[in-house]
Amino acid sequence: METLKIPIYFRPKEEGTFDEEVHFNVAGSVDECIAVHGRGVPMKMMLVDPEDKCLDFGNTEVNSNTIKVVQVINKSKATAITNFGLTEYFPKIEETDSLEIPSRSTFTSGGSHFTDAIRIYPSKNIKIGPDKSVKLSVKFSPICRINPFTEK
Repeated sequence: METLKIPIYFRPKEEGTFDEEVHFNVAGSVDECIAVHGRGVPMKMMLVDPEDKCLDFGNTEVNSNTIKVVQVINKSKATAITNFGLTEYFPKIEETDSLEIPSRSTFTSGGSHFTDAIRIYPSKNIKIGPDKSVKLSVKFSPICRINPFTEK
């Protein structure tokens, strides 16, 4: 008798209890029914220290680095696989073939220089178990003069 392992991934899009049946037809004659149960739970990711909501990088010289470490905890009942980053939340400046130096307003408008100056490590596919935390390094590396960030 030959066995085959078939992974079944449960990724609910909403909260709630899910009960499904998966039917397997083996060799065209044997029908096997597998009951699958799962519960979608809310994702509760938060900063361990609420003070880290606003990071002050102080005066950082152009082409140098300032790094701050923040800790994020998963208060969900399920393991979370998540990404941390900024670029999807801020618009990028259209890329051109021009060699012109961008205007001062380009540097301070929340465009590409803002998102190019801040990086988060690690940032992709971070696995955090329930009630577990991960330390993230937030690196500020300005490539030009940037006006102070202000919360709106």
